[in-house]
Amino acid sequence: MERLRISPEIQAFFHIADFRFDYGTETEIFQEGLHLVPTTTNAWLAGNQYAPEVIITHSAMEAIAWYVHHSHRYRDPYNLAFVSLGNLPCEEQISWLRRNFARRKFTLVFGNQLLGGLTDIWVASALKGKPALLRWQKEKTGVSFMGRYQEFLETQSSLHAFETAFNIRTGIRTSKPTRHSTYLAQLIHDAEH
Repeated sequence: MERLRISPEIQAFFHIADFRFDYGTETEIFQEGLHLVPTTTNAWLAGNQYAPEVIITHSAMEAIAWYVHHSHRYRDPYNLAFVSLGNLPCEEQISWLRRNFARRKFTLVFGNQLLGGLTDIWVASALKGKPALLRWQKEKTGVSFMGRYQEFLETQSSLHAFETAFNIRTGIRTSKPTRHSTYLAQLIHDAEH
């Protein structure tokens, strides 16, 4: 913990003991040289289940790294709920989110690369009850949504581009690290330098 510069307060908030995070039937494991994130229909949850804002990530460690980088903006962590969906978000998880976190503000934290952008599109559209169909071919992403089809270059596959192309507003924010592909990669880099 000290090596990653995770404060004792953040460790206590996330109940970090041994870098094992329970998803119900699966476990995320983080240790030096190894990070196993499950593919599951369950989710990992931390924070206040009644919080007005929900941070959705692909791993518990990404949620923790995100909060380390943003804790100065959120002095009271109990205004946040954190949910990790694992490697591959699915409709069961989205249905659970929609039931348990209705009328909340969502922030998606899925990385600063193609897969992160596509996950943002799918999760945001699914949270709004109309999941987009995604297809990748020859450096382009095809998106089918509400009877329409649009193609995006790899570098333009983002929730913002999706909303603009389909003339919709999901009201869901994304958060991307500036220097690395994920907040966890940024946290590890910062700890090593």
